[in-house]
Amino acid sequence: DGGGSPATIYFDEFWKMDCRGRIDAWVYSEGGTDETPPEGQWTTFGYSGGDDANPAPLVARLGEKFSWPPAEAICPWFFDPPIHTNHLRVMHCYWGKCDPTAFLGGLDNHSSCCADKGGVFQCPKGHPYMCRDAKCTGDHCCVRHPDDCSGLGGLRPCEGPPGLPGE
Repeated sequence: DGGGSPATIYFDEFWKMDCRGRIDAWVYSEGGTDETPPEGQWTTFGYSGGDDANPAPLVARLGEKFSWPPAEAICPWFFDPPIHTNHLRVMHCYWGKCDPTAFLGGLDNHSSCCADKGGVFQCPKGHPYMCRDAKCTGDHCCVRHPDDCSGLGGLRPCEGPPGLPGE
């Protein structure tokens, strides 16, 4: 378990990868002497921690075939002003959308219709600001003004989503 640390790939006699961000030990390895890590299935050669590291990863270069989605698609709440749904009655959740005005008294009542749909991804037009603390029915609150987040942990930072909407 890497505990959230970044994986590190490095070369020392052969290619090694550690999931804890270290370079004094490794979990996965692969032969080769090229200047870049080899693509394909790696192994657990040299790892003595048991079967907990299986299966070894399939390593691929992102290269030109991959492009990160734009920031707007990852954290629409992070902009000033935030990128909202452009509708008063539509809130985008990670798994679908809903009408915030029809759920437990609406947003002014500190409720979120996205709480059971993976959480709010994009706030509606009338409440475009998203707060850090998940205190609206267990979800992040959508509020009218940035100052409305003062008792709710401040504005939500862009810490990265669990995935793009619908995934």
